[in-house]
Amino acid sequence: MAVVTDPPILINNATDRGTAPFSGPFEIGSALYLVSNETTPTPGIHVWKSLDSGATWTLQDSANQPTTDGDSYDVTLIGTVFFIAVQNIVINPNENLQMITFDTATDTYGALVDSGRTVALGANVRMAALSDLSLVIVYQKPDTSIKFTTFAAGVFGAEVAFAAAASQAPRAIVIDLSDVAHVFWSKTVTGTTTLNHTTITAGVVSAPQAVHANTNSVFVTSKSPAVIWGDKLVFPSRTDIAATAAAGVWIGTPIAAPVWSFELVDDIDWPGLGFPGESDVLPFVFLGGDGLLYVFWTALDYDDIANIIDREYYKTNDGSGWSDPILFYDAVTDPQTADPVAPEDQFIHVTNFTLLSDNTTIGAFIALETPTFCAPFYLIPTPCDPVVTVNGIVVPNNGEPFALPPGVEGQPYGPVQIVFSEGPSESWEYSIPVGNLPPGLTMGPGTPSNPAPTTTTEVGVPIQGTPTFTSFSGPVTTFFTMRGRLIG
Repeated sequence: MAVVTDPPILINNATDRGTAPFSGPFEIGSALYLVSNETTPTPGIHVWKSLDSGATWTLQDSANQPTTDGDSYDVTLIGTVFFIAVQNIVINPNENLQMITFDTATDTYGALVDSGRTVALGANVRMAALSDLSLVIVYQKPDTSIKFTTFAAGVFGAEVAFAAAASQAPRAIVIDLSDVAHVFWSKTVTGTTTLNHTTITAGVVSAPQAVHANTNSVFVTSKSPAVIWGDKLVFPSRTDIAATAAAGVWIGTPIAAPVWSFELVDDIDWPGLGFPGESDVLPFVFLGGDGLLYVFWTALDYDDIANIIDREYYKTNDGSGWSDPILFYDAVTDPQTADPVAPEDQFIHVTNFTLLSDNTTIGAFIALETPTFCAPFYLIPTPCDPVVTVNGIVVPNNGEPFALPPGVEGQPYGPVQIVFSEGPSESWEYSIPVGNLPPGLTMGPGTPSNPAPTTTTEVGVPIQGTPTFTSFSGPVTTFFTMRGRLIG
């Protein structure tokens, strides 16, 4: 079963022109924020806020939102303030690079700052923050060259040459612990597209390093951030054949002098499952607060209208290898119902994912089709049916008593591990329903058991110790039961 089976939440029935590497959700206190680029009610940047975990969204400070014609933008959160690099049209077909802030302490925009520099219409703008909180911004010029600049204390820095003209576009930027900016960008010459890696160190641009080249450019992605994972650079990508492109990542290690290799992530046997025309799009990577590397991808096959797949999968990697694929969302079996369309028209577009602060819930902001727009939606993971196990054996999860292994007086007991799984990090209630545990045994983090229910947000509860008795002589075997259930 997919992680998300509830209908997606429609945020705004308008076209989402999102091309930022990551548009949200951003978690600030108890609120979630999204920073999108939509066509209505006013074309431009929209900041949305939710105070109920994504169930409802409210547009913030609409009277002062920046109007933009360019699709491309980028957003960086510093403290509680969003810095949003945008394109505002000046003389068609060129636009000016501008910066606006949004302060979540007041939920209002700051003043728009114009750089006076033109950028190519709709071309990617990529931005990241250095340790001194200044921003490095990389963008494409109308002549298809790439430049970069900085933004600090409300002022743009000088425009600096990055790469000469020739069908180029910045794809992603990430900054390491030494304040080195790693920029991924593409260049197409005589039909061959090359993905390059270049660094910017204290304003100095390195020579470009080719990561991969092919006559088919499907391996170059433009919507996902790159990440630093330990001593590795990770860039989301796909295999080279468009008709059967499979999601993967380019990994460069060590960071200071990366050697690049491609790791396939989507290794599902699609032809064996009856989908020979399946192809992946929109690979997306992020590093979770749990230390895992996450890779999401959209699996599509529209060859047979009666047998469509339009799904979102992900895998994780803890450094020892990739997990099994996890189906996160299926747009065919669980379509949006706010303004529905036929299954063959309901395909996933823009995707954004992150792990929220509970290190369990995945925040997901995507775009889906409505009859009129490619609109922004929020996906809320469906609560799982909790499973309680005792030493791996499934027991009742609804508060009914279940038997624990017997204990013998004077002999070490346990630890018996009662594990609560298949659900988010919620509150669990557990207790021994009749009497106490025998003296010498403890339940939970070193706390003696008693009949009163005890709550925990831990994933499990151990019982261990050496039971002793005073009412009998000689070894005594005792049998006892326990209850456990999810309470919220």
